[in-house]
Amino acid sequence: MPLVDFNPLVRRINAYRSPLWNLAAVLVGISITIGIFYPGFMSFDSVQFLIQARQHVYLDFWPPFLAWIWHFVDRIIPGPLGMLLILVIGHWTVVSLLNITIWGWGVGSALASLSILLWPAILSNSGVIWTDNLMSLCLLAASLMMAFSFRLQKPSIQKLLMLGSALLLCWGVQSRHNGFAAVFPLLVLWVHRFFWQKSLAFKLLLPVALVVAFLGVHFRFNQSIVPSSRMISLKSAGALFDLTGMSLDQGEVIYPTYLRNMEGGPFTLEELRVLYNPSYNVDLFCCSPAPRHLADPKSVADFNELIALHRTTIFRHPISYLRHRTRVFAKLIGMVGKVHFPYMKGISDNPWNLRLPDNYFRESVFSVFDRIRNSVVFRPWYYLLASIVLAGWAFRRRQLPSCQIYLALFASQLLYTASFYFLVGADDFRYMLWTVFTTLFGLSVYLATICASRIDVSPKSTAP
Repeated sequence: MPLVDFNPLVRRINAYRSPLWNLAAVLVGISITIGIFYPGFMSFDSVQFLIQARQHVYLDFWPPFLAWIWHFVDRIIPGPLGMLLILVIGHWTVVSLLNITIWGWGVGSALASLSILLWPAILSNSGVIWTDNLMSLCLLAASLMMAFSFRLQKPSIQKLLMLGSALLLCWGVQSRHNGFAAVFPLLVLWVHRFFWQKSLAFKLLLPVALVVAFLGVHFRFNQSIVPSSRMISLKSAGALFDLTGMSLDQGEVIYPTYLRNMEGGPFTLEELRVLYNPSYNVDLFCCSPAPRHLADPKSVADFNELIALHRTTIFRHPISYLRHRTRVFAKLIGMVGKVHFPYMKGISDNPWNLRLPDNYFRESVFSVFDRIRNSVVFRPWYYLLASIVLAGWAFRRRQLPSCQIYLALFASQLLYTASFYFLVGADDFRYMLWTVFTTLFGLSVYLATICASRIDVSPKSTAP
């Protein structure tokens, strides 16, 4: 019996090729997502973005790119709804078109899009106004343009796709402070796709040059709209987090002079044990049950001393540093303990008294999420393992355009995830959303390729 006869579902999927299936999937998906998140969820970060957008005064503690976009969107659709529509409609459109490039029109690509964007780990975070969602939208859209470039060979269209994808990758760098790590592998694919006739040295050097240029644009953009930098506060928080972890590992308090001279005297190890939380470095500065907390440096001299002490302590105690960072990273990827912050529910306190309306549908959906919040669905290390297996499979079929795109996305999420080992100060699941997106896309590529190979087996040409 032909192999295809063992796959009636595959043949049935192949029979339904109408674009109406894709349109229906997108409309249903957008309706469900907006129905759950209306008018848009906002965490503390999101509230700060909207404050900056409305005051048109920006901070670089978070990348200001989202707040800058929101300034213009808020003039048209006030509040979080405008950004919610951009993120939700953007993701559903881009993911649907990406799946169409690998499945073709019809029920197969429609089901793949529904499966990715209604997957609980994605859906539960898709309606929050976060830089993580903006970055994933930019990088997926850039990947889509490169996927189109494999199919549309007209030179004028190729140039438009080249410029459009480069712009979106630049926006990806703007969206997160460590966004360059996610963008670099996609730039390698971009150069390979649009400059395939060039030498290997050119293909290796140009992505590096472009990342440097994009970082230059990122810093120049920030300087042009940020009146006073808050990067000192961000760097101080990371340095003090690391020093606290290394202090506890070494059994001695390693803090700069300004903290040793604080009111109440130098901090003790017992105090640090109460303050230190590998899941959330903000507890060092507020919101913990400790009677007192750490403070940012008050002068440039204090800041310089802190950074110098941080650097020298890492070199003096590298094992303690690695133990601390490994402990934090293991929490981030969900290998140890309970999942800390898998998703945001609601709208944080804000100056405009924005609140969510009563919504039985939303409550029902999140009650399901609450029941699985500690399951494998919200533990990123399972996605990392799955992505490695899929990458091994895709590498053997790297001549296929869809596999080339997935390999670039795999490298993107791997570098992006690795950058958090040295940077992250909290184990919010949203930091791993890009890993989930790319892994689910890789699974879609795998299933589409398997289905295509089985459809190619014709009953007429195969002996029973």
